[in-house]
Amino acid sequence: MKELESTSLEVVGENGSKVLQINKSETDIDYMGALDRAAQYVNMANVANTIEKGVKYLVQVPVKNTKGASAELASLLKLTENGKLKLVDQLPINQPDQANPYQDICNSYHNIVMQQQLGQIAETVSETYETIKMMAVGQHDDRLALIESGKEQILLAMSIQDEEHKKDLLRSGAHDLLLGKEQIGKALARKVENFKALPDGKFSLILNTLAKPDYLSKKDDEVEAIQDCYSMYVEATKMLATAYAYAGETGAVEQTFKKSVSFLKDIDFSAVKTIGISHKDADLSDWFFNHPVEYVEAEKRPCLEAAKEYDYVQIEVSGEDLLEVLKDGGKEFSETEAE
Repeated sequence: MKELESTSLEVVGENGSKVLQINKSETDIDYMGALDRAAQYVNMANVANTIEKGVKYLVQVPVKNTKGASAELASLLKLTENGKLKLVDQLPINQPDQANPYQDICNSYHNIVMQQQLGQIAETVSETYETIKMMAVGQHDDRLALIESGKEQILLAMSIQDEEHKKDLLRSGAHDLLLGKEQIGKALARKVENFKALPDGKFSLILNTLAKPDYLSKKDDEVEAIQDCYSMYVEATKMLATAYAYAGETGAVEQTFKKSVSFLKDIDFSAVKTIGISHKDADLSDWFFNHPVEYVEAEKRPCLEAAKEYDYVQIEVSGEDLLEVLKDGGKEFSETEAE
């Protein structure tokens, strides 16, 4: 039995296992179909007479390790009055050598989650793209065009049914994203290198301002341009890694973040940090130049988790619904399989 630490649709078990939680209110997954499959796939004969009406239960079914001598058992847990989960019993799998009936549900939901994440990242990429275009017309057209092209190909791949065509689009989109990311990274490094630090002394700062009245506003514009390049680099990293996660390429996800972190570690942002001299009253502690690597590393874990396959399906069910489906013996699922 795996004790859980979350009640969201996608939860994490105590051993880092990935669990797809299904409940009656979820619209993306066929709840009754999943419950029927449990009655057909899991042997609950020995616990049927212990199920109580008015009690909430969890049926937890392994998705991957279900065959051979080391195969895991399913578990039936109940929610006690004090809110704790209590194991009712561990349950054998009926016909464990057959294909797991929850694999297609897991695959479908994984695709839904990945598509939503890619859509959100794509929206941010588009917003940053427009900002950079407005601020620096023509200077970044080629590298931005590659990122935009990669983004569009990956989004298009999400809607393609043919698996081979989908894979081809994902590969092509990832290739363009990778090239665009590398180019925008070079532009970021150049902008940071060319940024002249603000003088430490108040007198020197005043002299610069007197000589060039727009000195400080131009320095602000420079930092903003650097921030836009940095944001695009981070979003391109996220989108590339998420595309690999969608394809289940965990190693490529790791490598994508590793390269981006290594690249950012080699950039010295100390001169850019001096912008704080002209903003003494502002809190710039969370700005990108103070945590350039940390912001990328923070995206790594959720992306790697998204790439993982589900270890378990967990169905939240009332005692009434569980008794009803056991009485029918998974009839609906059985009939569907026979069609």
